[in-house]
This record gives sequence, C-alpha cells and structure tokens, in this order.
Amino acid sequence: MATARNCSTYSAGCTVQLVLHTLVLLLLPVVSAQDFDPMVICQGKPDDTTVMNPVSCQLFMICKNNYPAESGQCPDNMLFNAAMGYCDFPDNVDCGSLPRPPGIEQPSETPPEATTTTTPPVSETPGESCPAVDDPVVPMYLSVLDDCSAYVLCYHGNPLKMKCPVGLEWNRQDSMCDTPQNAKCQVDLTTGE
Repeated sequence: MATARNCSTYSAGCTVQLVLHTLVLLLLPVVSAQDFDPMVICQGKPDDTTVMNPVSCQLFMICKNNYPAESGQCPDNMLFNAAMGYCDFPDNVDCGSLPRPPGIEQPSETPPEATTTTTPPVSETPGESCPAVDDPVVPMYLSVLDDCSAYVLCYHGNPLKMKCPVGLEWNRQDSMCDTPQNAKCQVDLTTGE
C-alpha cells in the first residue's frame, strides 16, 4: 500500500518530485511549439486575418498569401481572443491548452459566445499615423475618431484596427480599453465624408 508523502518539510524524495513536476511544466510549451506548423496555420485564410500564435496566448500572427507574415503581442493585461480576432481581457479568452502568461489567471466561468463582426476601414486621428519603424518594446496605439470602442495598434508601420470588449471604450490617455467613465471618449463627427 502506497503512503502519501508530506513534502512540507525538506527531504530528498520531495526534491526529486519537485524537479519532475518542474520539468513537466517546462516541457509543455515546447511540445506545443513543436506541434506548430507555420505552413498550415494561415492556409485558406484571407489576407490580414489575425490568428493566435500557438506558442503563447498573448501572441498573434497576421496572415498574408496563406502564410504568417507578421507577428504581434497583446498589451500586458490582455490576451489574444482567437474567436474574435483581437486582444481582449483574460476573462473573455479561451487559451485552450496554451499556458497563460505569469500573473494572468484562468477565468472562473465560461466566456460568452463569440460573434463575428466586420470592421470598417481605419480612420486615424489627423496628424497621427503609424511610424514606418516602431519600438518593439513599447507598442504604439492610435485612437479611431469615429468609434469609441476601437483603437489602432501600429505594427511595423501597419495600422491594425482592434476592438475593445463589449461595454468598454478606448482610453486615449492610458492607451487601454477602459470603462466609458474613465475613457471619456467623444466621437468626432467632423471627420466624416
């Protein structure tokens, strides 16, 4: 009959058990990354489709000509929502078997059903545009003047229109999706045609 081991005190057997558990946890992302075939992930997808990077729930890729052409990372407090195609709050994201980044806990309840949305072309703030060369460490965001729930993530000089989760608006000052009270967004109707 096997006996349960109390690992609250130091013992050699517990150290071996801890090392084995650590190795298993460290190898999980490697297995996921090895199963990733970049030649298949964008097959049949229209250009500019965003898909989750199978290495991390916080990363995404942009498809061009049936291949991943660019990659990006969501802000620190967000994960890529593959069902919606944009960065979203962790409670709305199902990472499947991918590990979540440190500090982002698994949601306690099931996220709401996904819906498909189409987004109009990006309209940027006058005088603001994505720089041709951007800082890979500090993401650049732009506001969308005619849509408080949208923002633009600049990625290698390309504007990527993103949507905030339902009920939130883009907070230009803090560069994040926020409550309408904090975002204080005002739609600029003078930019319309």
